[in-house]
Amino acid sequence: MNEKPLITDDDAPKGTVIGMNKGSFKWFEQAPPGWMEKDGGIFSLKNSETAGRKMNVWQAWFKWYAALGCVEPNLNGKITEAEDDVPV
Repeated sequence: MNEKPLITDDDAPKGTVIGMNKGSFKWFEQAPPGWMEKDGGIFSLKNSETAGRKMNVWQAWFKWYAALGCVEPNLNGKITEAEDDVPV
């Protein structure tokens, strides 16, 4: 539409049109993704329900402190109660 790509979304509510400009969003991150180390290693045995015992399950934690932010919200919009002019 007007030389801009148009993508349809089957999950959007009926009668709703959402316009998004991908250039108005920016990815913010405090640190790159990585594994959390615990006691000098990445993997550790999972604690059991019984105090002082370990389960036969290895676990590791992945961290990524990041968020998607809109730096120019006026470039995006939403139309509600839109109607299609094609008869059903």
